Amino acid sequence: MPIANCYINDLTITNKQLETLTKEWAETIEVDLKDICLSIIDVSQQAGQNYKVMVILFLPSLWDKSNIERIQLSLDTLLKKHFKLGVSDVFIITNIVQSGNVTENGNIVKWE
Repeated sequence: MPIANCYINDLTITNKQLETLTKEWAETIEVDLKDICLSIIDVSQQAGQNYKVMVILFLPSLWDKSNIERIQLSLDTLLKKHFKLGVSDVFIITNIVQSGNVTENGNIVKWE
């Protein structure tokens, strides 16, 4: 399950924009919509390097390097497209989550 926590700075995002983006991302990376979680978090202040969108992306260790890169780049492209952002407005950092490091519905989730 790809989980993207998107911290937005000085942007207004509608529910429709978010839903459209999420659907297109699911189709692009060939993951069922119910297996994606994309959250928008408003940033009240940001110091140092400023980005319009900073993303912390969590991906299960199921995918190889080329698929991880494809998922990252597709999210980057779609954020820029749907939110009308420039090339340097989006920053994504990815964390790979190992099997057994997730709980859901009170159970440890394992894959592989």
